[in-house]
This record gives sequence, C-alpha cells and structure tokens, in this order.
Amino acid sequence: MPESVSAKLASARKRWKAVKAVAGSGWVFCLLAGLALLSFHVDRLIVLTTLGRYSWLALLVFTLCAGGLLLIVLPVHKPIADEELAEQVERRYPSLNERLLTTVELSRTGALAGTSVQMVSALAGETEG
Repeated sequence: MPESVSAKLASARKRWKAVKAVAGSGWVFCLLAGLALLSFHVDRLIVLTTLGRYSWLALLVFTLCAGGLLLIVLPVHKPIADEELAEQVERRYPSLNERLLTTVELSRTGALAGTSVQMVSALAGETEG
C-alpha cells in the first residue's frame, strides 16, 4: 500500500479511537449520573443507613471501573482492520466510490493475485486526488 494512503489510514484510525473513547466516556458519565440520581431518590424515600450509603458508593465506584474498562479501554485497544476502517471512511464519504477499499484490498492481496503494482499505485493516486 502506498505510504500516503497508509499515513491517512493511520490518522483515521487514531481519530476513530478518540471518538470511541469520547463516546464511551459519555456513556460512563450518563450511567454514573443516573445511578447517583437514583441513589439520591432512594435515600430520600427510605433514608438509608450508613451501610446502605456505602453500598451505593461501592456500586458507583464499580460502575465507574467496569464502565471505564468495558466502554473506554477495550474499544480503544481493539485493533481496527484496514478494510473495516476503509469501509467506515467510505460510508462517510460516498464520493470515493469504493476506491479506498479497493486500494486497501488490492495492496494486501495484489502480490498473491498477480495484480500490477502500477495499477494499485494509479488507483491510490486517484483515491487521494
């Protein structure tokens, strides 16, 4: 794959992971806010004991840790294949007409399939242009 396309895919991958991290953080915040609100109303209605309040606190801390792990850390560290990334980029920019995905696929399997390097380079240039 041409270096310019690789660099752009790396940049898109980094941005995709940042978006995943921000979205996960938003979900964790909403979960914590919902649990805190529920905790407040439960305490107001049935006046919790100290043990009950510590239990709610433990639940909030557990939600923060588990949500951070499941909704932020794991999605950010999950590898994104070039084909999947190219597909997402082409959904956002339909004017590419599948040229990016074709470039990625041909550059990966081109040597095995007997595809010419010049054709892949020309396609990559057309995709960037």
